[in-house]
Amino acid sequence: MKNKEKNGFSRLLLPEILTVLIGGAAVYGLGLLGKQLSVENALRDAVMAALGLAVSGFFLRREVVDSRLDYDNGEHLMRFWTAVWCSLLFSLTCAFLPAGGWPFLAVFVVLSLFSNLSVGIVFSGVFLMIATLWGQSVGIFFLYFISGVFAACLFQHLEQEFAIGIPLFLSLFCLLLCETANVVLLANEHLSLEQFLVPAANLIVSGILLLGILKIFSGTVVFRDRVKYLELNDTENQVLVKYREEDRSEYFLCVHTAYFCERIANKLELDRDALKCAGLYHRKGWDLMQETPDMEFPAGASEILEEYKGTRKYKKAETAVLYCSDAVVSAILLLLQKEPEKKPDYEQVIDRIFERIREKGIFSECDLSLRDWNQMQRIFKEEKLYYDFLR
Repeated sequence: MKNKEKNGFSRLLLPEILTVLIGGAAVYGLGLLGKQLSVENALRDAVMAALGLAVSGFFLRREVVDSRLDYDNGEHLMRFWTAVWCSLLFSLTCAFLPAGGWPFLAVFVVLSLFSNLSVGIVFSGVFLMIATLWGQSVGIFFLYFISGVFAACLFQHLEQEFAIGIPLFLSLFCLLLCETANVVLLANEHLSLEQFLVPAANLIVSGILLLGILKIFSGTVVFRDRVKYLELNDTENQVLVKYREEDRSEYFLCVHTAYFCERIANKLELDRDALKCAGLYHRKGWDLMQETPDMEFPAGASEILEEYKGTRKYKKAETAVLYCSDAVVSAILLLLQKEPEKKPDYEQVIDRIFERIREKGIFSECDLSLRDWNQMQRIFKEEKLYYDFLR
């Protein structure tokens, strides 16, 4: 399922080619007809714009091949290219707007969110170059470049906690400082409130655009699977109800496994919803889901379960947590069934389980660090009261 959009439209480099051709032609036409430049100057601007877009497209492709894009952006490249084309149109429109009123902050943020920080900055820098081709000073370029890079950095990695208040305030404050230094202070007239009208309008428009972009981003990226996970992790959904009716003991084993998956995911800052879902469906629930066409796993849970069901050489940290949780719960339930009157030494049991897992070497290529491994083992040992509840 990874990088599925490489097949078809984006695999053939059509977005890159179209962007270079349309961008170069638009800059040439605007320079020649809109700005009344000579053919030589218009052609120079067109060549520079086309080369900038080509280099940016090449850099994006390298990041895609190396799987370095944030979130699930590598699987949804057309989402990014839509933002690129809108940004290109906006950069051309800036030629007719006052230099102090360009809401370029939104361009840096949206392109970074739908790719990664470095790709977003490269593309945004090229669009800013296009906007400043027709007579703007170097100060205007750095005004928006510095404030834009700062904003893009602040809004990086929003998947854990979608907290936007402080980043939004700091972004707009930085823009205000840059506007004051490069627009207001350099105006050839006495300082007055009227000089702040255009920068103030830019702040308002930029703030509104950022809020709109973040709303779209939260719906399409951060919280896109929240509803699915709520439905799949609900123990009263049709699949889990059927599971409970067909094999009650295994169903509750999966419920206990999901409990540990969720608890450990919170401590290790892993994908909690995906891991809990994988814990509930990692046994027979997987087969029951295949029989229910109207329900499907989100990408996160699907990747964990596919690796768990496939090769016994795990790489994902979430798969390691799932495997260890299932092993601990299964072992303790088995001991409690064999000797219901005797209380096992839970710590000794857990130590033995982890020792066997290490000996198997199935996590030799896993993303889980030694510190995380020890912390996970410690979490299992802290749950003695929970194990007594299983009796």
